[in-house]
Formats: sequence, C-alpha cells, structure tokens
Amino acid sequence: MNNKIRNIIITSSLCSALVISGISVAKDEGHDMSGHKIEKIMKRMVNKLDLTAVQQTQVAVIKKEGKAEILALKPKMKAFREQVKRLMDAENFDEQAFKDLHSDNQDMFAAKALIQAKSKFKMKQVLTTTQLAQLKKMRKKRKHRS
Repeated sequence: MNNKIRNIIITSSLCSALVISGISVAKDEGHDMSGHKIEKIMKRMVNKLDLTAVQQTQVAVIKKEGKAEILALKPKMKAFREQVKRLMDAENFDEQAFKDLHSDNQDMFAAKALIQAKSKFKMKQVLTTTQLAQLKKMRKKRKHRS
C-alpha cells in the first residue's frame, strides 16, 4: 500500500514539474504561447496519448533541446525577416535581390528543418506504435481545422 501511494505521489510530482518547467522554458525564451496554452497542450498529449511518466520526461527533454537549437538560429532568422521587410517597403520590388537574399539564407532554413526533423524523429522513438497512430489522428484532425 505504501509503495502504491509513494508511486502516485512521485508520478504526480513529476507531471507537475514537467508542466511547470515547460511553462518556464517558454517564458524564458520569449515564446508567444501563454503558460495556460502550453499547459493545455501538455495535458492533451498526456491524456490523449496516455504517456507514461518516463515518456513525459523524455518528451520534455526533446522539446527543450529542440527549442534551444532553434533559439540559436533566432538572430539569423530575425535578420532575414528584417531584410525581407526592407525589400517589401521599397518603392519597387527587386526580384533578384529577394532571390539572392533567400539563396544566401538556405543554410539557416536547412538547419531549422533539420532540427525539426530530428525532434520529430526522437519523439517517434519515444512513443509506442499505438501512441504514434493516435498522434497521427490528432495531427490530421488539427490540419483539417486550419
């Protein structure tokens, strides 16, 4: 009986810590999402996919690592957006300048895509086949809402 209660307390504490750490990571990195929204997403993943405590920890680590890598690209992405904005604010559109700018930033776009692909792959490794099928359904349903 004591072990059962102890396990429940540990699992509850871990879940709470994951939600709180996700919120603090989002706030530290200047993320757009409010803490409530992040908490809601994590709860939905935990409930719909029936993630174990170990899986929850692994998912949190994967997300944190991915965000840190993307954060490193943020200054380059911001500079690119500012340059595009300048091109858009010009009196005449310079197609060649836009092509050159886009071409010059291909390494950044590729790096971001690689980070996202690696994170998705890592997530796939954490989930069971049943959970993967459920996640696929959730993504499909979400895509249709957009």
